[in-house]
Parts: sequence; C-alpha cells; structure tokens
Amino acid sequence: MKLITNIILLVVAAGCALGISGCSKEVSQLEQIGSKSEVAFTAVVPQELATRAISDGSGATALKYSVYDGDGTLIPGLSGTATMVGGSANINMTLVKNMKYKIIFWAQNPNCAAYNTSDLTAIKVNYSGIANDEGRDAFYAVKEIFVDGGFSQEVILRRPFAQINFGTADIEGFEDYGPLLQSTIEVDGLPDVFHPFENGTPQLFPPLGSMISGSISSSFSMTEFPGAPAYLYVEGYRYRYVSMNYILAPKGLGMLDKVVAKFKLKSGKQVALTVSNVPVQANYRTNIVGNLFTDIVNVRVVVDADFLNPDNNEPFPQK
Repeated sequence: MKLITNIILLVVAAGCALGISGCSKEVSQLEQIGSKSEVAFTAVVPQELATRAISDGSGATALKYSVYDGDGTLIPGLSGTATMVGGSANINMTLVKNMKYKIIFWAQNPNCAAYNTSDLTAIKVNYSGIANDEGRDAFYAVKEIFVDGGFSQEVILRRPFAQINFGTADIEGFEDYGPLLQSTIEVDGLPDVFHPFENGTPQLFPPLGSMISGSISSSFSMTEFPGAPAYLYVEGYRYRYVSMNYILAPKGLGMLDKVVAKFKLKSGKQVALTVSNVPVQANYRTNIVGNLFTDIVNVRVVVDADFLNPDNNEPFPQK
C-alpha cells in the first residue's frame, strides 16, 4: 500500500509542477488514506461463564483472527494468532487510515481437532470423535470497523453452538449404575459449516439459516459421562449429568427432528432414548431432563438462554 501511495503521489506532484489546479488538496487526501493508525482489541470470553466446570470456556485458549477489507477480501499479512489468558487476549494491529475492515475472531481448545479453521469465513465442523467432549467448546466474534484514528475496543466472543445436555433424576438408586456408564448421541441433518460473516435469522431446520450450512449425521463414540460438575440444575431441580455435546445451531430458535441418546450401563446393557422436536439455538443450552432410565415417557426439554440464566423455558413432553 505504501509503495502504491508513493507512486500516485509522484504522478500528482508532476501534475502540480505543470500547473494543474487543486493539486494540494488531492495530495492531502491521498496522504490521509495512506497514513496508518494503531488499533487494539481485547478479545474476551464472558467471565461469568467461569462459574461452570462444563462450558466455562476456560479451555478455549488458542485465538485465531483474520482481517478482511470492506468487501470481505482476506488481507493475509494482518491475520494472526494469540493466546487467551484468564479468558482474554490483547491484539494490536497497524491499519491504514480511512479504510473499512472486517475481522473474524475464533477461540478454541488448542488440542481440539474437530474444527478446520484454514478459512475463518467457512469453518468446517467434524462430528466424529468421542462424545461428551468439553474440549469442543469454542467461541467467535465478528467486528466491522472504519479506521479514522487509533482506538482500543473490547470484543465479546460467543458460541456458534448449542449445547445439548441430558440429565436424569433417577440414577442414584439405579442398580445398573456404575463407574463404567458411557453415553453418546446420534443426530441426523446437522449443519457442519459455520459462516461468521452471514446474518443469521430465526428459522427452523430446514432451512438452516444463513450462518450455517451442510447436512450430515453425527458419529460420536461412546465415552464416560461428564464428571465435573456431576449435576445439572434446571429450574430449581437437580439432575445427574449423563450427556453433553456441542452442535452448530442458528442464531434464532431452530428445531432438530430428533436426538437419540444412547447409554451403556454397568452390566453392558445399552439403553436408547429418542426425543423428538428438540429446540436448539446458538449460545444456548438445551436441557433434556427427567427420570430417563425409569420413566422415559415424561421427559422435558428446557432451553437456557446464553448458557447463563433461565429464559425461553418451554416444556416439550414426549408422547
């Protein structure tokens, strides 16, 4: 950009020498466009999440960011990485003044191989691997800016996922319960590409909404129940955590046709529970709770807003 600006200034200067009017004004405008400003961002995972051992965001320490011009074209020299410490990371950039930019931020566990982030405008999700994997928790943000001088801004990152939880109230006295209990979920029609630049709108599945695309089936392998915390609290009631998984979801409320939870008990016996019409929403928790092993008819589905406070709570009894 500096080399191109210098060439243009030389041409204009030559024109001025020949007596072309208005040259000083044009040179001033070009100098303003070519000058640069220091900008700083602090990428933050909301600290209130730190009260949860599951979905506290503490494992998402690898931050990647990509910078694009106002038209969405990648500027490779400005992209980079940083490490989140205590839920935040500071990023400094030198940007050309009087220009528009778009920036995508993505934070995830550095040991998680579930996401292909070679192109942050189309992040690919792999639904294989172990179930109940808190290492899949990840966050993003999109920032659009116009640089008219130096500044510093905070950027709040949110999840593009819904978290689907199963909790049961009848496990304590269940004779087949033991330390070898394992679980997984099976879901068809899952979106597997996330598009941060698109504007998501409340829609049902299908269509998926413009921020997510694709349609595949999950293939999570059985693994042990989430162990910390051991309990899931929903509307004042306590349930034993027996399954927890992340899936891409629309910004508005969407609906999965069904979710099949499978449990492997101490005796080796497997139990399957099918829940139909499951609501999901990005950055929300869907809690499926009840007496899952002894009364699979009366199951409730409750949506927690923003992983934090109860909201949009609706019972979805299975009939």
